[in-house]
Amino acid sequence: MRLVRSLLAVLLGFAFFALVTGLVTPYAMRAFGVAEVASFEMSFFMANLSVVVLAALVAGYFTGRVAGRLEIAHAAAVGIVMIVAAFLAMRQRGAVMPGPYELTTAGCGPISAMVGAGVAMLQRLRRDRTQR
Repeated sequence: MRLVRSLLAVLLGFAFFALVTGLVTPYAMRAFGVAEVASFEMSFFMANLSVVVLAALVAGYFTGRVAGRLEIAHAAAVGIVMIVAAFLAMRQRGAVMPGPYELTTAGCGPISAMVGAGVAMLQRLRRDRTQR
């Protein structure tokens, strides 16, 4: 049962992250007049960085809450999936080096997810302490 809950936590956490970034990125591209995700417009890059960090924070928190234990380890697993997904997106575009989007997702996403999971862990520890 723990394995199923762990897999579900990682799957749901990444699904949330992918859904939010997948829905927001096209709107941000239109708003900033960016033709492709890999182009380097500083304003779009900063907007994308904000979306990735916020989505990863919430995804990590959600992953930690669903997992119920080893929150940071589960968020790290979500981070690994983020890195793999960014690499696959890069290769699908035919790029040989990561662009700003992939660097943002692979660099800031996992760390932000683990911070979100840390918040979930602290809440669980506080809740456990008050129940004693």
